[in-house]
Amino acid sequence: MRTCKPAPGDSLELSFANRHLQQAYEHEAVATRAWGRAAGRRYGDALNIITAAASVSVLYAYPGFRFHPLRGDRAGQFSLVLVGRWRLIVTVQGDTVRVEEVNRHYDD
Repeated sequence: MRTCKPAPGDSLELSFANRHLQQAYEHEAVATRAWGRAAGRRYGDALNIITAAASVSVLYAYPGFRFHPLRGDRAGQFSLVLVGRWRLIVTVQGDTVRVEEVNRHYDD
């Protein structure tokens, strides 16, 4: 299991849209099978950074993430780049970041 344990109240909390996303965070092998080695590893790393962050505004400081709000049909969601075209889609409610999905940007 790969999680970091920041002090309670000092960081963002995670929730997951489904069990698969949570298992992929807890077990790198699940993420690797689903999205490949590089994206699977980066998924866990990105979520560890999110849980260690004091607020969502801190996520904008990671240039490799390219953390940004989405528009149109995805208004209210945020995206961050994992690797290549793989991206992580999240929603934010207070101090909780909900992992919604991992997808390939512009994949048909």
